[in-house]
Amino acid sequence: MKYAIMSDIHGNLGAFKRAVADAKKRRCKKIICLGDLTGYGKQSKECVDFAMKTMDVCLMGNHDIVCCGKEEPLEFASNRNFDADIEAGRRLGAEAKAWLSARPYVWSRPEFACAHSEFSSPSDWFYILQPKDAWQSLWTRSEQILFVGHTHIPRLMKIPADKVRQAQSFDEKEAMAGMMGLKEIKSKNCKIVPGARYVVNVGSVGLPRKGSRASYCVYDSGNHELQLVYLK
Repeated sequence: MKYAIMSDIHGNLGAFKRAVADAKKRRCKKIICLGDLTGYGKQSKECVDFAMKTMDVCLMGNHDIVCCGKEEPLEFASNRNFDADIEAGRRLGAEAKAWLSARPYVWSRPEFACAHSEFSSPSDWFYILQPKDAWQSLWTRSEQILFVGHTHIPRLMKIPADKVRQAQSFDEKEAMAGMMGLKEIKSKNCKIVPGARYVVNVGSVGLPRKGSRASYCVYDSGNHELQLVYLK
């Protein structure tokens, strides 16, 4: 089966529709959003409405949780787009707000797992910016492939089979030595190797950063392939 996995829409309805249309052209059977439908852009409400109709799975993001009113007041200061998120929440209808409030933090299948941010404490919105940041996620989860968003920067990272056991050690020093084997794959696609593990940042559909284009990931479970797709 082909899965399209996208994230960080941020109120950009045009980019969201282009990504979904592209995924359908590629014959993806399920479309998963890793969260942050809202924030920054002016069409957060429209993006939530569109996601309700088109996403097979949609997770909670750090902007979404403010938009739907679930984040604690003391946490508001950490959200740089707080005012826009609150305004977007006021525009949501009751059905859309209830739907957004019910989004889970993590969704998984036997071979892969999805979250908006780091897996060991997904509601704290920690970033995976470099390989060592993925250690607790790899220790927390057993799935071969971990899909994340949040940084807006697409990356394919692989840890070879001979380093996996060491990287999952309870001893942090030992694990960090093993995590040195987690390297970025420079190409846009790769074959999934038995025994290896992968951390995939799918990038951002609505607000790419650091010179990258809007992107998402296609995971072909039948052919055991990962591909980062960059939108025109």
